[in-house]
Amino acid sequence: MGRWLRIGLVVVAVLALVVGGYTAYIGYEGSRLLVANEAERVDCRTPDARFGWAYEAINYDIADDGELASRNPDLTDCSYQGVKAGDEVVTDDGIRIAGWYIPAGNGADASAPTIVLVHGFMTNKSGILPYGVGLHDEYNLVAWDMRNVGRSTGDESTGGVLEQRDLRAVIDWLVRTKHPTHIGVLGNSLGAVTGLAEARDDARVEALVLDSMHTRIGHQIAARVEHGGYLSYFGTTLAIETGIGMRTGVDVSSVDAERTIAAY
Repeated sequence: MGRWLRIGLVVVAVLALVVGGYTAYIGYEGSRLLVANEAERVDCRTPDARFGWAYEAINYDIADDGELASRNPDLTDCSYQGVKAGDEVVTDDGIRIAGWYIPAGNGADASAPTIVLVHGFMTNKSGILPYGVGLHDEYNLVAWDMRNVGRSTGDESTGGVLEQRDLRAVIDWLVRTKHPTHIGVLGNSLGAVTGLAEARDDARVEALVLDSMHTRIGHQIAARVEHGGYLSYFGTTLAIETGIGMRTGVDVSSVDAERTIAAY
């Protein structure tokens, strides 16, 4: 074997180790961050605090909202998110969901059409409230925390796969307690993917509004890697998707909007 060939093989081996190590690191750290779903700043303003809207607490004691205000000097950056949800709204895999029911501003009763608002990644029920501004006058609204967020329980986020169970539990509660004549879902980002998946499977969802929804989770992952200042290529995307699957046991691409819309 010639000297230059040996050098070439060594260089290739080193590059393979560097690329493999980098890809493994991105897969580990990227999947950890996406599953953890931890926002740098967490808003915990209630509908009343933010817009002056009357509301009912869903699956927690509304008195604890006073504790939020006393323990968080800045309600747009809350270290204390409140007591966890109770047992009134529980998913089929045991996650307890908390939220708000916001009666329509026009005084319509509970049977009036109701819109379920579904928040996006790294936010919560407070973050989705602005989407209700143009709806509140005429529609009853529901805003709620996905699993692993806010007052809801759970310690993993799954890109909309298991979150669909959360939305289903909220709709079950809504039908059971309020009996609306019509139900619509408005979702942002992760919430849009979740809402679309539920509308595909649940005929009770009669209207659907989707904002800032990715077509494939792989595109979203690649964009987040690049936004973080890292080199992104097909290997890093695959590594992160694989990492999420290993951490959670679910295939996050199974609710990709591209395939869900085709089925819907």
